[in-house]
Order: sequence, then structure tokens, then C-alpha cells
Amino acid sequence: MVAKHAMLVRLGMQLFSKRIICYAALFALLTLIESSATIAGDTYTVSGFPVESKAENAVTAKKLAIKQGRKDAFRSLLKRIVPVSKYGIITDLYKINPSPLTLSIAIQSENSSSTRYIASLDFTFSKSAVQQKLKHEGIEFIDVIAPIAVAIPIYISPNFDENNVMSAASGNQIWQNIWNNLDLKNSITPLNIHRVPKKLYDATMQSLDKKQLSTFHLLMQHYQQPRIFVMYAIPDFQSQRLNIVLAGRDATGSFNLKRQYHLDSRDLTYTLEFAAVILLGIIEGRWKEINRVKSYSLEDTKTPQDVEIWVEFKTLVQWRYIQKMLRELPGTTSLQTGGLSTNGAHLKLRYSGGGEELQSALAQQGRSLSFDRGVWVLR
Repeated sequence: MVAKHAMLVRLGMQLFSKRIICYAALFALLTLIESSATIAGDTYTVSGFPVESKAENAVTAKKLAIKQGRKDAFRSLLKRIVPVSKYGIITDLYKINPSPLTLSIAIQSENSSSTRYIASLDFTFSKSAVQQKLKHEGIEFIDVIAPIAVAIPIYISPNFDENNVMSAASGNQIWQNIWNNLDLKNSITPLNIHRVPKKLYDATMQSLDKKQLSTFHLLMQHYQQPRIFVMYAIPDFQSQRLNIVLAGRDATGSFNLKRQYHLDSRDLTYTLEFAAVILLGIIEGRWKEINRVKSYSLEDTKTPQDVEIWVEFKTLVQWRYIQKMLRELPGTTSLQTGGLSTNGAHLKLRYSGGGEELQSALAQQGRSLSFDRGVWVLR
């Protein structure tokens, strides 16, 4: 067992350089990002970006790594804020020198030899300068941050694993760590990564096949969060495929997505890392697309309007959940509570487009808002 572990460690060291290079390429392909209502502050940050370079000496290797890393990080930033459908028109921007747009570079960690430099860096860019450049080129960008969601990674160990590559326990830990190590603090779709509660583990596993919506309602109640989804990772070593299922609800709405990725049985962790980067890009892409549509449909036409609502509920826990959902709903600019009873409450809020738009938005959240006898009623 010890010898086997040592062999895996040696194999991992051999694949380290490959992982750094490929993972940096993935960062350049997609972005990992931060939150509020529009992107906070005067800067954009791409954090924990991996760089590597070789040269005749360590000083030159470091300069080359930072120079290329800055370009790749800027490319990642563009992928972050530009709609996926517009990626084809930003390729010319990849060629520009991003140094004038860069405010700072910070070192998270670094390691060097006489000819090689490897590091994890934070690149901070001027928000106004980047946006001005995009506007000058006539390129649309998204600057709206999604309400935070809860994401639960679950690794399902395959029945057939002749090499005993990864147990369920270690797989869950690695899958969890991979998501925690992504730059979620800078994502336009910020996520809180959690483990599935023990009392809901069996129900959550069953929902993978049966698609039981009741399970997600239980998770929503447990975390007091209307946006929650599960990320199942299921390796199949016989077909050399990593199967991924994303199911639940994020800020864009309900979804059930299935993806497959080639599985390198010698380096399952790398395959999981690859999948996580791609999946975060998918989640961000969904949010960017819906906000791209809203930027046209709501602009100048759907102004905030006062909406008075009578909310029906059964418990105080449910009431607090509804309050949180309404307060964080995109388009809500204010919320005030009036009279409160044991099974209902009066609310007044301002929402873009008024009651009918709110009715449509709540329907996507699985809630019923109806206009009954001159009063909006939320059930």
C-alpha cells in the first residue's frame, strides 16, 4: 500500500509541470471571478493565476512568466465580462499589450530554480481603462454580478475501478477542494461551496436518477437559500469518461445539465480540475447571456415601480426565506415590511417593470404571484 502510494506521488510529480501549463491555458480560455451588484470597486482582479517559464537564468524566466501571464490573465478577464456569443470578435484584443491597463501584480506563491520560474499571481487591472477599451472597440460587456448561490460538489466512486484510483471519501475531498481553490471571490456568478448535509445525503444521491424536486426544496430550506445546485462528478474508467451532472437552480433559473470529459486514469485530479474550470465558465455564460438580453429589453423601458404584496407563509423560517429571496432578486431596489401576522405579511418593494415583471421573475423561482382583488398575493 505504501509502495503504491509512493508510486502515485512520483507520477503526480511527473505530471505537475503538465498540469501547470494546461491549467494556465484553461485560465486563459475561461475566467474565475467576484461580486456585488455591479463589479465592485475600480478594479478587475484575476487571482491565483498560474504562470511558468524557462530561460537561461532565473531572472529572465521570471520576467517572461510575468509578461506572458499578464497577457493570459487579461485574456481571461475579457472572457469573464464579454458574452460568450461575442468571443469571436475579441481575438484582436488578445494581441495588445495589457501593461497600460495593469495596476498591480501580487505574488501568492512562487518557486524557482536556476532556469525555471513557477508562480501563482494576482493580476489587477483598471476597470475604467478596460471598459473604455471595450467601448472604443464597440464590444459589449457585462458588469452585473449574480446573486450568490450555494453549490454542492459530490464525487461518486465508480463500481469498476480496478486500479483503485480514488475512493469515494478522497474523491469528495478532492472535488470539494478543487472548487474551493477556484477564484470564486472574483466570479460574476459567486458561489458558496458546501458539503451536502448528512441528513440529506441519501435523498441528494437518489435525486441524481429520479430528479426529485423535493430534495432541492429541502436543501433550500436547510441553507435558507433559493439558489442551490449539486455538481455530481462520476468517473467511468471503462469508457474513459468523466460524467458531470449539474442540477438545481442558480441565479439564471432551474437547470439540469450533463457533460462528459475525457478521463486520464493516470491523473484523475487533473480531469476534475479541467471539468471544474469549464463548468464555472458554463455557469458564468448562462448569467452573461440573460443579462445581455436584459441590457436591451430593460434599458429605458422597464423603470423601477412600487409593488405592494401580501405574502402568505406557514412558518417564520419560510417567511425569512421569502424575504431573503425577494431582497436578492435581480431588479429589486428596495424592500420594506409592513404588518406581520402568524401566517402572512405585507411588503412594499420597488422592482424593475413593476408587478407583472416581478410575477414573471418569481415564476422562474417556482413561486406564484397573482393579482387578486386589487392586491398582489405571493403564495
